[in-house]
Amino acid sequence: MPRHVLTLVIVLFTFLSLALSSTSKTFSPVLRDHQGHWAEFNLLMVHEPIRADLARLEKAIKPEFFDGKDEWKVEALFEWFKQFSHGIHVHHQSEDEFLFPALEQRHPLSSTLKADHRELVLLLKEIEALEVPMKEGSGNGKFEDGLKTIDYLRTKVHELQEHLNKHLNDEEKEVLGYLKSSWTEKEWDEVIERLQSHSSIFDAAHLVGGFLSQMKVWGDEKDLNKFFSKLPSPFVVLVQFVWEPLYTRDYVGLIESIPANKPHRSLPSFFHVLGAVAISIVLLIRRRFGRLALAWAVFLGLYFTDNL
Repeated sequence: MPRHVLTLVIVLFTFLSLALSSTSKTFSPVLRDHQGHWAEFNLLMVHEPIRADLARLEKAIKPEFFDGKDEWKVEALFEWFKQFSHGIHVHHQSEDEFLFPALEQRHPLSSTLKADHRELVLLLKEIEALEVPMKEGSGNGKFEDGLKTIDYLRTKVHELQEHLNKHLNDEEKEVLGYLKSSWTEKEWDEVIERLQSHSSIFDAAHLVGGFLSQMKVWGDEKDLNKFFSKLPSPFVVLVQFVWEPLYTRDYVGLIESIPANKPHRSLPSFFHVLGAVAISIVLLIRRRFGRLALAWAVFLGLYFTDNL
């Protein structure tokens, strides 16, 4: 099947689901009125999933949903937060090692952008450190260390939200101008390709699944077209029918299970099977047997790791 035909089918399928969903929403105050420039697209694609995660986290720990007494909620919160924290580390590492050095070849960057990364690492660790005392205190809400209470958790999460949102806003204000004035889309794509060549398949699955999941909220048909056009044909199917459903069901679903007051269960997904079959057909038609084996290895690896 020609690549452009496959991409068109996927985009039409996705756009139909968008038409039936809620009105578009952009969290970014800097790019709320984005005009479709490639630099705006790239920044929103990466930053909006992070902002959405912060909003979900804030909601999940509200007093009406979370009081530390339900062990499964404490378990779900920190299981999700570990994944969130890892995603932030991967994001910052990619900026420190690839994106910022590339930008600084043409423009000096504010020292606060890198300093923010170090401060955010400390904040993430502070919140992660609350897991043990909170698990020990599940059932009574009392902890031996008076600081490590539910209120302290909410204080640190609020601090993280304020700091990380400000960092994303500052980054967009500073970097957007540089990209628009001194870079072409092709040049920036080459930087991204170098970054991708050093990324693990598991990190890519999570991040790209998040890009598409949140793009269905803030983006339109043109944005989705651009997103899918940058992917190799087999990965269009993989992202649409495996990575994004996995992200939405098992990652977003985990944190949203807390305010829903319903324990999360990771169950086999029809979309996983459909995605595996679809990508297999495409690869068989193209006689890409090596890639077929790799795709199944990734699919089974993600599935069984997720369900151990």
